[in-house]
Amino acid sequence: MLHKGHSLDILIRLFIRNKYLRHQKEIMDMNYNLKKISDSILSYFEDCNPGQGLFLLRTINARKSSSTYYSVIYILLFNEFIYSDDGRFYRLGQNGFDYLQGDESLTLSAPPFSLLLSLEQIKDKGADFIFNELWKLIGKTDEALFYVDGPTYYNTIKPYIKGAYPTYSDFIEHLAKNNGSTSRIKWYRTLFLQLQDENFGHFLDQLSDAINQGKNQSVIDASPIQSNTFQEVSNVALNSNVENTSFTGGTTVFISYSWDEYKEIVHKIAKRLQEAGIKVLIDEEAPYGTDLVNYMNKEIKKCSKCLVFLTPNYKEKSESTKGGVAYEGRVISKEICKNQETTKFIPVLISGDFDSCTPDFLYGRKGFDFVSNLFDEEIDRMIEALVC
Repeated sequence: MLHKGHSLDILIRLFIRNKYLRHQKEIMDMNYNLKKISDSILSYFEDCNPGQGLFLLRTINARKSSSTYYSVIYILLFNEFIYSDDGRFYRLGQNGFDYLQGDESLTLSAPPFSLLLSLEQIKDKGADFIFNELWKLIGKTDEALFYVDGPTYYNTIKPYIKGAYPTYSDFIEHLAKNNGSTSRIKWYRTLFLQLQDENFGHFLDQLSDAINQGKNQSVIDASPIQSNTFQEVSNVALNSNVENTSFTGGTTVFISYSWDEYKEIVHKIAKRLQEAGIKVLIDEEAPYGTDLVNYMNKEIKKCSKCLVFLTPNYKEKSESTKGGVAYEGRVISKEICKNQETTKFIPVLISGDFDSCTPDFLYGRKGFDFVSNLFDEEIDRMIEALVC
């Protein structure tokens, strides 16, 4: 005969096991809504070649689509399935064309959640409001764009919670023993409300990173526009920790900056780098007729280092959805999501200060400061760092 304490332990373990089995079923259904809406949006481009497109927002507004459609548009922009130079006319990207015309599964990386949720615009509305917006994104199995399971959520938020239990199982066992709610929305919210305000952005972006690292990633086994079959995979989109360069025996640098300002200092730095034997690529200097979207995408990915020249205007443009700087920002952000440990992308301050000029996807990364330091001293430090 079992003692009362032993019986309780067995019941708790059975409860945790059943939660796990239910989770396995949920994995099979996750991201259904993301695929459905992505396919709906991409269907407008079905007869397009890369670079061709339509006034997408006008079409969506006419059909009275839900606000979730606008989130999916951002996700498709981030994943380079579509792009737009002016925020009105949207063009089919190469990734979108390959999906529509090929036979590969749909794989979409999660953008940084702080950007997807527009944290800067909603942070003054309070933690409850922010959590509710997050829950719409990660919560309900059949509606969430990026479903996040209990272990992934707990392990991501745990470092921010004082006195947190060491494992997810320990935490759930604690809730069961103390009659606490094991409803995901309840305990997700309880932990989220314990975050300090300054940690909202860090946690949100680490949560999207966790998805992209394969802890809770799925790939959709489907021919475009037709099938809703899903299967679980791990590390599909983010399987590379190698920083590529096509030039052996030398350093190749891609320069990202806003064309309409500070050209003189940018070109001065570029010239000094070239004199030091460093190959410098600037999309502004690409030959006329070049497909700039493909050029930027290719060169950013294959260069040894990417120097991002920071100004207040660069930050604003890189975090928008319009123009070449915005596109470069999305490519860089995606590459950083693939490998958080990368040192490939280096901020270079040429106006303002780091706090006000650094885009969210580069925040906290060590860079060069041509505002506070003498030019000759800083360029020497840069050359030494790049050729090592």
